[in-house]
Amino acid sequence: MRDSRLPKLLFALLGAYAAIHFLSYYSQLPTVVASHFNGQGLANGWQTKPAFFTVFAGVSVLIIIITFDYAIQSNLHPNNRHDVSRMWYILAGFVVFIVVWITRIFLRFGRRPQGSSSLNRKRPRSSRRRSL
Repeated sequence: MRDSRLPKLLFALLGAYAAIHFLSYYSQLPTVVASHFNGQGLANGWQTKPAFFTVFAGVSVLIIIITFDYAIQSNLHPNNRHDVSRMWYILAGFVVFIVVWITRIFLRFGRRPQGSSSLNRKRPRSSRRRSL
């Protein structure tokens, strides 16, 4: 039998990294975040931070549940397996959801608002460097 410690360790490390990465960004977001954008990329819908991430986490957990159910059913009934194309459609739908979600976020928040420039903005008084 093959040793499965390395894949389990890698999975645990990736999970820990994802949790730390998520928490570092989550704390930086405002309490209310833009959740819907019009055709010009302007925000026209808002949600609280927890609700925003609940939608994303909910879709992710749903795909995991469906995948595990497919694996369990396939092992319980090896002679009567479901059509594998169903899983591919579910996976494709999930990938489309992720790509659209991330694309919209980057298109909206990946550029500076019009009229703002790092040269023209004044730093808050507390963050200015003090000369000795």
